[in-house]
Amino acid sequence: MDEIAEDDNWLNASFLNCQNCQVALYRVDHSGFHDCHFLYCDSCAICAEVDFYDPVYAEINRSLVTDAGKSKYRLIMDAIEERLKPCDCGGKFLANAARRCYSCAAVVLQDTPDVDLYPALFGVDPDEHEITEQEEQAAEEFQAKFVRTEDLWKP
Repeated sequence: MDEIAEDDNWLNASFLNCQNCQVALYRVDHSGFHDCHFLYCDSCAICAEVDFYDPVYAEINRSLVTDAGKSKYRLIMDAIEERLKPCDCGGKFLANAARRCYSCAAVVLQDTPDVDLYPALFGVDPDEHEITEQEEQAAEEFQAKFVRTEDLWKP
């Protein structure tokens, strides 16, 4: 994998290996340009992607009044966490859950609520490496298996 250029690395992207199974992973600060929040399961490697344009998210965001003791972000996360359905494994989606390995589910990153974790494939620079069909398919399979984008909310 190519090293990430220092001056282009404003999201603190880096490659790392799971300490348990040694699979290659890619960590990156969550970009403010993403129109979503990722909340990670506290028991497995699945995350819930909550889109800013989701009607339930919009309702939550509109209904919250900033409390002097908490940031609006934390209020939103608390409200989202309360409204999300549990993960299929039975765990709960949390903004500050540990980031887990997609291969073995071991904790890889802890106390990093603003960091997203992906397979190393996601750190490949398409300007320096032509993405193969196999890599594209692997990325789609990862998304389908580990990122819940539908059926997020409790009734």
